[in-house]
Amino acid sequence: MRSRQPVRLKVAAGQFRSSFRVAENRDRMPAVPERLARDRVAVAVFPECALTGYDKDSLRAPTSIWFRLLRKP
Repeated sequence: MRSRQPVRLKVAAGQFRSSFRVAENRDRMPAVPERLARDRVAVAVFPECALTGYDKDSLRAPTSIWFRLLRKP
């Protein structure tokens, strides 16, 4: 059995300034992999909610973790 040479896979994190407007993010996103492809990147990973953005109201809402941190010992 012949040994195989390792396959090189160039991976990059795709980042861009997203907004809360899906259409705006949808239009902006393709420029990132197009630019990365010129650098021979095979896989581009985007952060969660890169397309949809985060819900502003849920970011400001207190979470159970906040309440636990604020609770007196």
